[in-house]
Amino acid sequence: MKDPCQSPRPLALSSVCAVEECTCGVLHVTLGMLTIHLHRETLALICETLGEALQRLATTAPTQPGNVVGIGTRRFSTGRPS
Repeated sequence: MKDPCQSPRPLALSSVCAVEECTCGVLHVTLGMLTIHLHRETLALICETLGEALQRLATTAPTQPGNVVGIGTRRFSTGRPS
């Protein structure tokens, strides 16, 4: 099936994911070989849920040096060994 989207505009890029905005307004979130198409509201709820999970991990798991994840300017320890 051919993707009807034309010239998506890059919004953010990291070593693990990329986010682009399509001309139709849908966001393309790419994680490795997987791309999901989401509306802004859905992506915001996913980010909120992931942020909540990271906060809980930070308060329940022991801190391991060199094993920190971040969202924006907030940093959380995953508690898992490297």
